[in-house]
Amino acid sequence: MSSSRILSFDLKKWLWYLTLPGVAGILLLGILQAGEPAGFSALVGTLLLAATLIPASCVRLGWWKENAYLRYLLKHQRDLGITAGLWFVAHGAASALFFFDRSLPWLPQFREKALQPTWIMMPVMIVILVTSITAVQKSMGNAWKKVHALIWLLPVLAMMHGNLAIAVFEKEDFAPASLVMLVLILLAFWEAIKNKSYSRALWVLLGLACSWLIWWG
Repeated sequence: MSSSRILSFDLKKWLWYLTLPGVAGILLLGILQAGEPAGFSALVGTLLLAATLIPASCVRLGWWKENAYLRYLLKHQRDLGITAGLWFVAHGAASALFFFDRSLPWLPQFREKALQPTWIMMPVMIVILVTSITAVQKSMGNAWKKVHALIWLLPVLAMMHGNLAIAVFEKEDFAPASLVMLVLILLAFWEAIKNKSYSRALWVLLGLACSWLIWWG
């Protein structure tokens, strides 16, 4: 496919065409305890999150600022971010439906250390999704941007959750999505060093502190 055809592709339309039935399918697989709903939804959500955050970081750092593909992703940043959030929320719900023992109470099962990072991650993701609604943003003015900065609280927590959960529930050694989260962490710190823009790095450090408290709690 030529570059002009790629750049004219209606990404917004196809993001929603694929996300809405995809999320419904993931939830159905969780209910039926079939397939691999947890791994697939985590992978899709992570790739969409990367496509949401990495281009903006690159532009802030002065990398490939005029690159047409980067600009194309930035143009669709809002829809990429919302669909990423929907996939992550669906991942949480489908994973609980798939892995939890339905003969036991659910609340104690959420106390598994691998799931404790999600006590922070899920509320943050839901708040960001709610404040992505156009009417909510208009009512908040520019304050919604400060709420969306909370996304940088999640990379370290997501690494902890992913690697513990894949070990506990799937008996594997490493969550590949951690590599994307590591890239986001490095970008946040590089922005702090190069641009003296510290807010994202501070949120990452707070996520690290939360992870440390969960681990040793």
